[in-house]
Amino acid sequence: MKYPFLQWACQSVSIVVFLSVFISGAAASSLTEASRAYADGDFKTAVEIFSPLAKQGDASAQFYLAEMHLQGTGVPQDYHQAVKFYRLAAEQGLARAQYCLGEMYAKGQGVAKSFEEAYAWWIVAAMNGVEGGLETLASGPKQFSKKEVKKIRQNAQLIWERTTLIAQR
Repeated sequence: MKYPFLQWACQSVSIVVFLSVFISGAAASSLTEASRAYADGDFKTAVEIFSPLAKQGDASAQFYLAEMHLQGTGVPQDYHQAVKFYRLAAEQGLARAQYCLGEMYAKGQGVAKSFEEAYAWWIVAAMNGVEGGLETLASGPKQFSKKEVKKIRQNAQLIWERTTLIAQR
């Protein structure tokens, strides 16, 4: 090749692309292995695999760790940790985590009880297609004033915009 820098740059890009595909494939394989361990009740293995994936930002691994902390399977039950991991996954646009984070607010588990915050997260989850999300909204308490409903909708819109931006990264 006439331009050595161009040749070096092309090789470097090829290596980066290969490593990205390899690493994402390895992460997907690890996630599958951890999910299988979780389903089989091997929570120790599941935690060992999910934890580094969650630390790397994998929303599914964060969701599983939230579930494990909520239920106390493989780890001590810890609502604060459950909220932490639900929030990390929810902020990335994982609809199931958004719905569950709303549940945590509604019950006051690991966070201050707030139906307003719960409804905002449930609206976002419903917008992302969570089955049952709309039923939860429809069957919920009708205690909100028009002003509170407006505030909840504005909060849901802000959450939606923020999580959509994060998910697109």
